[in-house]
Amino acid sequence: MPPDKNKLRAAVYARYSSDLQREASIEDQVEVCRRYADHQGWQIVEVYPDHALSGASRFRPAFQQLQVDAEARRFDVIIVEALDRLSRKLADLADLHDRLTFSKIKLHAVNAGEITPMHLVVLGMMAQAYSKGLGEKTQAGAAGAGAQGQDPRRQAYGYDVLPASAEGAGERGINPAEAAVVRRIFEAFAAGISPRAIAKRLNAEGVPGPGGRGWRDTTIRGQLARGTGLLNNRLYAGWIVWNQCSLRQGPAHRQGCRPAESARAVGDHPGARAADRQRRAVGGRQGTPGGGEDRYDPGC
Repeated sequence: MPPDKNKLRAAVYARYSSDLQREASIEDQVEVCRRYADHQGWQIVEVYPDHALSGASRFRPAFQQLQVDAEARRFDVIIVEALDRLSRKLADLADLHDRLTFSKIKLHAVNAGEITPMHLVVLGMMAQAYSKGLGEKTQAGAAGAGAQGQDPRRQAYGYDVLPASAEGAGERGINPAEAAVVRRIFEAFAAGISPRAIAKRLNAEGVPGPGGRGWRDTTIRGQLARGTGLLNNRLYAGWIVWNQCSLRQGPAHRQGCRPAESARAVGDHPGARAADRQRRAVGGRQGTPGGGEDRYDPGC
């Protein structure tokens, strides 16, 4: 339908993050905004959805496109269900508001009406405080789960997620077939075979890798500082390590960092030792712990 020249052109922005929300959340937000536009007598000309992306980052495809189209003045007003759908950072909200003001585009939130500088300060600070508190609660919950033998991270190759018990969900059990492959990889690496050669051999034999995908050398060697890659995964030695590395959102881009040792959470889970002996056999070839002492080495 071509735009009605007698009506303001409205753009809808909708977003949901991956925490406890679902795909239908986008549709729900759009519908609420559509009703708001109808009530105001506006015509929606474009919808910008960001799926499963945090509002703490402005590097979202639809959000970036929204700003590009705003500079091109392809609409007259932006509608969101709530201001924190646009961003949970006050600085990003202020920057967007300045850009929209310059382009003479209005910003409306269904739960607040037209957004003024006063709304921006109050609601923006609330959204930023919520985001910070949510992150701290997530860290605390994950640390507690790891201490109880429940891995808060995504499922690692060589393990199955066990059914939830009275103690909670997230406990891992060894997958015998995959664990045999893990031990084989460690033994080959200890014998001096490179991760690239190991990956090539597994692919030639048709051994499925993590997620059913093919093997790559990076899947095996990963990055030591971040604890990624099969060779660096301490879970194979029975250690659940949480918060070994995090992504910090900088003004221009994201960057990885290694938190202070005191910020990490470590839990000993002997039942998860799928390749303890083999992991120690690789010695210091990739910075993994060697020797016979059965303890957590924070420097590995």
